[in-house]
Amino acid sequence: MFNFEKIFSTEKPVIAMCHLLALPGDPQYNGIAGIEHIINYAKNEIEILQSNGVDGLLISNEFSYPYSQNISKLTVATMARVIGELKNFIKIPFGVDCMYDAFSTIDLAVATDAKFYRITLNPSDTYNYELGKSPLGDYLRYENANNSTCFINIEPSVRPSLKSKNIERLFNAILVQANPKVLCISSESMAYLTDKKIELYNQIKDRTKIICDGGCNKNNVQKIFKHTDGIIIGTALKKDGNLQNSIEASRVSDFIDYIHHI
Repeated sequence: MFNFEKIFSTEKPVIAMCHLLALPGDPQYNGIAGIEHIINYAKNEIEILQSNGVDGLLISNEFSYPYSQNISKLTVATMARVIGELKNFIKIPFGVDCMYDAFSTIDLAVATDAKFYRITLNPSDTYNYELGKSPLGDYLRYENANNSTCFINIEPSVRPSLKSKNIERLFNAILVQANPKVLCISSESMAYLTDKKIELYNQIKDRTKIICDGGCNKNNVQKIFKHTDGIIIGTALKKDGNLQNSIEASRVSDFIDYIHHI
């Protein structure tokens, strides 16, 4: 089974999100402040994160609302520029995610030498996977073009199906046919699996690494850390726990200190 130590030098990494501000072409882009503002904002966030002990970074175009499965070349090019200008400044392993465009994410990972990347499956990607109608097979073949590690986020597909009779088929299709190294599951879904579907959870854990991605905070991380192989955390590290706010150094240091004492 895949070992996180190959990337993060720890078996249970705490991966922090670096949410890039809205990029050129995005509806919320600040054209007056320009790209330099995006770069300086990201640099400040990265400095706070890596100086307070997180094990890795996941850089995403979080504020490119509304998301698309076919984002513009301008978005990918801007992300590459931002990462390129900050690459020598980044001292810990980083990954990328062009939300929700898997092919662009893989391209960006190759261009920036990212150690890992995250792709997010939409419901149709997973529900039709067994029928050969999902682009997941194309994603997995395309990823062979690089040496990065793929994190598959199945949360958008799993959430509406967790309480259905098809959850076993859903996971079986992904685990058997895709053979993922890493699956990303939200804290809500983790709670459901470990409380209601422990046998299925154990089957999943025997086949792949599980990352809690979404909804993790100091109130639930003790249980989550016990059942997962790591976490991806974003909003909980921001001022007042608000997605729109900047990362707060005290929240990062407090969270990392809490993790070390679990």
